Amino acid sequence: MELLSTIVVYLVNLVDGIISAATADHNRQADCGDDVINRIVCAEKTGFCPTRI
Repeated sequence: MELLSTIVVYLVNLVDGIISAATADHNRQADCGDDVINRIVCAEKTGFCPTRI
């Protein structure tokens, strides 16, 4: 079973509730595995930290 992980962000005007912008992208952490432990092990082995910009 393949699990997909997506990050979605909405920019909402808190005064009138109108959505000004929205975007979605693949969660790069998913490349290291489906769970937190696999992602930690991957980062330790490869030095890969997808959350760093």
